[in-house]
Amino acid sequence: MASSPFRFPGRAKLAVLASLGLVLTAAPAVAATPAPAPSGQLALTGDVGIHDPTMAYDPVAKLYVVADSHNAIRTAPTMNGPWTVAPGRVPRAQWTFGVPNSSTLWAPDLTKVGDTFYYYYSQSSFGSSNSAIGVKTTKTPADPSSYVDLGRPVVTSGTLGPADPAIEFNAIDPDLVQAAHGSRWLVWGSFWDGIVVQELGADLVSLVGEPTLVASRRADDNPVEAPTIFHRDGYYYLLTSWDKCCSGAASTYKVTVGRSKSITGPYVDQTGKRLDEGGGTVILDTRQSAPGVTPAGLYRAPGGADVYTEGGVNYLVHHAYRPANTLGIRPMVWRDGWPSFPETGGGSYDLTDGSHVRLVSEAKPFTAPPIGRVAGPTPEFGSAVQLNGGSPVAYVDMPDGIVSGLDGDFTISTWLKRGSTLGNDWARIFDFGDDTRNFMFLTPASAAPPTGLRFEVATRDNGGGTLPGAGDSVQVSTDWTHIAVSASGTTATLWVNGEPVRTNTDFTVRPADLGITKNNWIGRSQFSADPGLNGSIDDFNIFSRALSPVEVQALTTAPGGGEAVGGGDVAWYRFDESGGAQVTDSSPAGNTAEAVVPVTTEDQLQNPVRGTQCLTSVPGKVVQSTCADGNEAQTWRLDEAPGGLHRLVSAGSRNPKCLALADASGAVGTPVRVTPCDEAPRNPNSKSTRGALQLWSIEDTGHGFLRFSNPVTGLALEIDNDGGAIRTDVVGAARAIRPIANLDPPQQWQLEHVDATAPARP
Repeated sequence: MASSPFRFPGRAKLAVLASLGLVLTAAPAVAATPAPAPSGQLALTGDVGIHDPTMAYDPVAKLYVVADSHNAIRTAPTMNGPWTVAPGRVPRAQWTFGVPNSSTLWAPDLTKVGDTFYYYYSQSSFGSSNSAIGVKTTKTPADPSSYVDLGRPVVTSGTLGPADPAIEFNAIDPDLVQAAHGSRWLVWGSFWDGIVVQELGADLVSLVGEPTLVASRRADDNPVEAPTIFHRDGYYYLLTSWDKCCSGAASTYKVTVGRSKSITGPYVDQTGKRLDEGGGTVILDTRQSAPGVTPAGLYRAPGGADVYTEGGVNYLVHHAYRPANTLGIRPMVWRDGWPSFPETGGGSYDLTDGSHVRLVSEAKPFTAPPIGRVAGPTPEFGSAVQLNGGSPVAYVDMPDGIVSGLDGDFTISTWLKRGSTLGNDWARIFDFGDDTRNFMFLTPASAAPPTGLRFEVATRDNGGGTLPGAGDSVQVSTDWTHIAVSASGTTATLWVNGEPVRTNTDFTVRPADLGITKNNWIGRSQFSADPGLNGSIDDFNIFSRALSPVEVQALTTAPGGGEAVGGGDVAWYRFDESGGAQVTDSSPAGNTAEAVVPVTTEDQLQNPVRGTQCLTSVPGKVVQSTCADGNEAQTWRLDEAPGGLHRLVSAGSRNPKCLALADASGAVGTPVRVTPCDEAPRNPNSKSTRGALQLWSIEDTGHGFLRFSNPVTGLALEIDNDGGAIRTDVVGAARAIRPIANLDPPQQWQLEHVDATAPARP
């Protein structure tokens, strides 16, 4: 399922280029001035509608070759293009038809070894970890028909060692990489428990030893995939894609990096946090194309990346959504052993040493909007609650453990009016649980078999069940529809408008098997990448018994089924309040719920805009205050520091003072202030030096926003807030992982260059 720890895969790989057909000539008596290293996104022409790209160079054909998902091959005489689609498709191997519910191959890796190109690819049953990695070879990569398959998988999904609980990996997104001593390795993985790497035999189709876990988000459904590893100057660099792909304007991919002296890790990010413990420095997120870049537009959610090396330059080859799939190629810029993608021209990504800037916050004051109700399915049912789709209410939060007593037969019912049948796959009617390993949900729109209306339970001890038990389900329209799920003995039934539509006769799991659940929601998923429900809900009932067909039919004609049924005995939410956040429980249980209005909407996370407040130095602390031209207390000099880090030097201080955390405790809420600059090189791992608390790692968090994190403490620069409702002081806080985009408005800052009015560096 799309809400499971599997996603339409990202990409990764290291293409090794042995020769470009360049002619070497004798060096002149006086060495020529070296050409400047390329920087900035390349302008591309031709057919660049590409997803999950991998790039290599064929020196015989003198062509760059890009392969991507869905078996396509594109070629161009230069990296800039023009890119053209080769006739035909890479053929599908016979063995892949044994992977159920799979079609085209995904996320290939094309790497040249000797005179042969190896094409590793994924074949997967969408929505599961039933996946495998295969390999094809060719000597003429521009010809799709020339690819010859091994005839069997190289890797299948599995588990790592004797760990308890077992570490499960999903065999997609392969990348072939050569270690510094010559051995070759395969790195792969997507969601589930993360990214693994394993040595290959000399034949490049057999595995040596055991896989090693090298990256895991340690959060929600572990949205990490698309690994690529490459070696440079004594380090191995691991790039991954975080969050959600393949959803057009709702995609939230971003590219992260960590490095290690060993190919098997541990990899650490720029703040020193291990990638297998949730670390990763974000180096590329959603950006508007720079002037002169073609195709022009907003490159949303870059990811699925390949690293291609030519002439000592590492190029990131990725896709983004414009909003259609679009190829992007960017040369990496290196500073003190870390890659980045800075830009020139005075924008937010211009990190030129010595620049004077203001830091403008995204966060804005929050005033809770009025919470109303909408009309229900008929006048008899009174009012309903609308979730999303123009309503400020995102979901309804029910009490902890509300279904923990349901250890036998049960029924849960509701009216639903979907706002749209498009773009709301995997949204939840309800979801009871704790996380992505312990849940019970009902969705009107499963995007993987069984598709359509789907009920599913999964428990930590690997118990569970799905309804329908076999085959696809029914589709739910945008009309008011009554939906119920019941379990009686070993038979579970889905009901639509009072009629049974699907069953599972081997359904033994019960809500009580989930334990005392803490996340009990109407309209929200345990899986962070899933959208909120766009629709209206009315007459939501939870019964501690299986209703008869007559009783289920009665639920469609009167609230709670009328006197004959009497409403749910565990919960009965009629949504007939005049408004407000409180949702009354009409059952005897008294399980009052809350209509939740988030401080930041999903659209604001997806399309952030800057506010009017600037980072400001005042005596004894740092605050946000209204931006004002010429205010030296809001002007900061951006100074490069060792390790690819930066300092922010206050222009409002007579003697150089730097933005710093007050102490090295790492406690959330640590004050931020300006202290005398200590520019002596310091060990970022030392917690005893003042200078180290003045160092900041700068991450790209999209749409021109940046996040500033301190490597000593791991804390990010944040406006103090209460659940997102901002205050005034600026403090250190945990680097945020937001549900859909890894964005947190109080940690989002745009650089505004003010060099024309700022004082010069002394």
